[in-house]
Amino acid sequence: MDKKITKQKNQATVVMTFNKTEWESAIENAYKKNAGKYKVAGFRAGKAPRKMVEQQYGAGIFMEEAMQDLFADNFGNELKLIDYPHLDFEFTAEGGIKLTAKCDVEPEVTLGQYTGLEIKKTEVKVGDKEVKDYLSRLQATRAKQVAADKDHAVANGDIAVIDFKGSVDGKYFEGVTAQNYELEIGSHSFIDNFEDQLVGMKMGESRDVNVTFPANYHVEDLKNAKAKFEVTLHNIMIKEMPALDDEFAKEVSEFDNMKAFKEDILKKLTEQATKQAEYADEEKLFEAIMDNAKVEIPEKMIHDHAHAMLHDMEHKLAAQGATLEMYAQFMGTTAEKIHDEYHEIAAKQVKMRLVMDAIVEKEQLSDKDRQKQFENLSIFLKRGNKIC
Repeated sequence: MDKKITKQKNQATVVMTFNKTEWESAIENAYKKNAGKYKVAGFRAGKAPRKMVEQQYGAGIFMEEAMQDLFADNFGNELKLIDYPHLDFEFTAEGGIKLTAKCDVEPEVTLGQYTGLEIKKTEVKVGDKEVKDYLSRLQATRAKQVAADKDHAVANGDIAVIDFKGSVDGKYFEGVTAQNYELEIGSHSFIDNFEDQLVGMKMGESRDVNVTFPANYHVEDLKNAKAKFEVTLHNIMIKEMPALDDEFAKEVSEFDNMKAFKEDILKKLTEQATKQAEYADEEKLFEAIMDNAKVEIPEKMIHDHAHAMLHDMEHKLAAQGATLEMYAQFMGTTAEKIHDEYHEIAAKQVKMRLVMDAIVEKEQLSDKDRQKQFENLSIFLKRGNKIC
C-alpha cells in the first residue's frame, strides 16, 4: 500500500493505492463478514460461494465495505478527522484500487506561553457573616407556617394567599389568573414590583396592582406590556422561626451545643470555599493559556459539540416529561437563546480541548485513560505556573 497526505489548513487529501492482492483480500474479507445476509437458492445462509452471491446481487456488492475497511485500517493517526470523509476511487491498470478522501481535520494549534505565567490567587473569606447566613437558611427550612391575626398587614417574608386576574388594555390573559395562590412576599418570583405592592394589605382586602412585563417574557403578546392585576387577599401565613439555640443544634447536627455547631460550620464552609477558589484559579490559568494560543476552529466542530450538549440536555428533560421549549419558558427565555448560549460554551470548550491536547502532545503527557491524562496535565501546569 502506498499512502500520500497533503494538507492545507483544516483540510487534507489522503490518497491510498492498494495492489491487486490487497484489494482482492479486502473484497474477500467483506464477503466473509456479510455472506450471511444474502440468500442464494440451494445454499444455507452464509454458505454460498462469493462468485454466486456477486452474480445474483451484483459484482460490486462487497466493494463499498471493502473500501471502507481498507481506508479505516490504513488511515493511521497522522490526522484527526472531524467527520468521516466520502471516498472516491478508481481502479489501477494492474487491478488494484486507488482511494482518495478529502478530509475535514482538526486544526493545528499555535501554542503561546503556557508556563511561567502568574495568576492572582482567589481570596478565601469565610467568617461570622457566612456562618450566620448558613444558619439562617437552615433555620428557614425548619420554619413553621402559622395563620396571622385578622388585623395583621402583609409584610416582607409573609405568605399571602391571593386570587389574581391579569389584564392588558382590559383584555384578560390565560395563564395570568389564579385562585388561592400562595405567594411569599420578597421572594421576587413575580414580575416587576408585584409583591411590593401587596405589602400593607389586610385579609379580605382587594386592590389593583400595576406592573410591566419584562422584554424577555416567554409570552410574545405580553413582552413589555403594561398590565393590571386585580388582587384579593384571603389569608396571611407567617413563618415562625425556631430559636438558634443548643436545642436547635442538637436537632439538626451531631453537636450538643450551638458553639460547637458553629465551629463545624465555619470549618466546612472554609473547606468548601477553598476548593471553589482552587477550581476558579485553575480555570483562570486555563483561560490565560487559551488566550495565548492561536487556532482557527472549523464551525462544524463547534456546531457538533453544541448539538451533542443540547441533545444530552433534551434527553434529560424528556426523562422528566419536559421539552426544551417548556424549560425555556420556565426560565423566562427562548429555545433560540439557549442554542446561542450553548454555541458560545461549545466554542470555548472545543478551543480548550484542542489547546490542552496540543500541550499534552508537546510535553508527552499522553495516557490511555483520558481522566488520568487530564490530571497529569493539571499537575504539570500547576508546577509550571504561579498562582499567588
